[in-house]
Amino acid sequence: MRPASFPEHLVILGGGSAGWMSAAYLDRTFNRPGDRRLRITVVESETIGRIGVGEATIPSIRDFARFIGIDEATLMARTSATFKHGVEFEDWSSVGEKCFHPFEALDTAMGMNAGPSWLARWSQGIAGTFADEAGIQWKLARAGLSPKRLIDPDYSSVLPYAYHLDAEAYGDLLAEVALARGVERVTGDVVGVRQKDGDVLGLDLGDGTTVDGDLFLDCSGFNALLLGKALKSPFLSYADHLLCDRAVAIRAPHDPETPIPPMTRARALSAGWMWRIGLQNREGLGYVYSSAHIKPAEAEAELRAATGLADDVPARHLTMRIGRAEKAWTGNVIALGLAGGFIEPLESTGLHMVEYGLEMLVRHFPLSGLNPDARDRFNEVVGQHYDGLRDFISAHYGLSGRRDTPFWQAATSPEHMPPRVRMLLGLWADRHPSVEDISSQRPLFGHASWQHILYGIGKPGPAAAANAARWVAEPGAHLPQLEQACADITANLPSHTLWLEGLATLPIQKDGW
Repeated sequence: MRPASFPEHLVILGGGSAGWMSAAYLDRTFNRPGDRRLRITVVESETIGRIGVGEATIPSIRDFARFIGIDEATLMARTSATFKHGVEFEDWSSVGEKCFHPFEALDTAMGMNAGPSWLARWSQGIAGTFADEAGIQWKLARAGLSPKRLIDPDYSSVLPYAYHLDAEAYGDLLAEVALARGVERVTGDVVGVRQKDGDVLGLDLGDGTTVDGDLFLDCSGFNALLLGKALKSPFLSYADHLLCDRAVAIRAPHDPETPIPPMTRARALSAGWMWRIGLQNREGLGYVYSSAHIKPAEAEAELRAATGLADDVPARHLTMRIGRAEKAWTGNVIALGLAGGFIEPLESTGLHMVEYGLEMLVRHFPLSGLNPDARDRFNEVVGQHYDGLRDFISAHYGLSGRRDTPFWQAATSPEHMPPRVRMLLGLWADRHPSVEDISSQRPLFGHASWQHILYGIGKPGPAAAANAARWVAEPGAHLPQLEQACADITANLPSHTLWLEGLATLPIQKDGW
């Protein structure tokens, strides 16, 4: 791009969820009707398929959709979305045990850290599950309740919530919005990348045309055609810490007589874990596994056995590149989505990492030309965000009590834990997690989330429990208030099934974006 000016033309390579999220977000940020300051072109291939299996999200998607200008009924209807209260983990601590990681935190709802009270009660042998004493969202999820009423404003509720949705339909909806607002689409396969002095100048397409630009977003998936293949930017692998590198996914028919649970279900299997996600029109099933411990055909057979699916329901096998770009912004290329990095989908963060990358890109955008310090800061904060997520996901495995298969013996070995995780677990051996322990200024998962994994998948250390019992004056004093809050909220909430039925009565926007 020109060294001392705002970029005139932004080119986005890739038309999947990441590409169209980028187009819609950046158009909304920089352009207005009649005042298009940034020309945006999406180069989309008709021959390269989308990954398209991302179905679970976290609450940040609501802020993203609100900013884009999509109403909630339209978002849910167009993407076959259902509600999500959090993630249920089954067989992680040991076979037959369950725990739950909700989106709520008592720090926000009641101004208290639930850890000390629960630890003190656990030391006395009277504690329930941590999720039951640290909030009410687990109760709502188990009861199959919606997080909101039909009359509540868009994207609003007394509790944070997210969605399960069809990622391909989500990308199509965003494409429709972006194109209606003036974003350009070019269809073709990239056969060459024109470069000069470490920057990309243009993309040569198979039909002989060239798409020139000032700034390029690489949203080309695991291929990373611009950042990785053209610019040779190094990739930082997380394989030493996260063993799962493959997945097999199946889209199964939904039984209309079975209520759709408003939560993601993650069940541990012999060489990884299985997701189970209900959309309005189908069920998404998948097995994330380590190829060093099970072969693809064996993984597919185990998934079918665990779900009762017949062999005639087609499966899709995926190879995952786990890690991140060392510098997601190199030259005039910024990689987002799978091109910039990927952490396995255990906590449903794939779309969020695109959202975060876009937010940081706008914060560090070359408003008056390329600013090397802004670019370096972008790379620093995005890298820290990925590393923090890596640490959190690795703790899920390290805290497991499973040792019954070669995979679980390897996955729980301390040698696979990042140093920061080992430090945190050592810190929490004799005390509860607190907000000061998470060093990032904007951690994706704060101390409340760590507690749900530490005391759900893992078990509290005896020193931490004894110290809490010694210092907490009234363990469980908040529980009556929590019980009353749960009764008040659930009295007004419809079932998840009833809310989805009511969705059909709401008006849906189809054009006029």
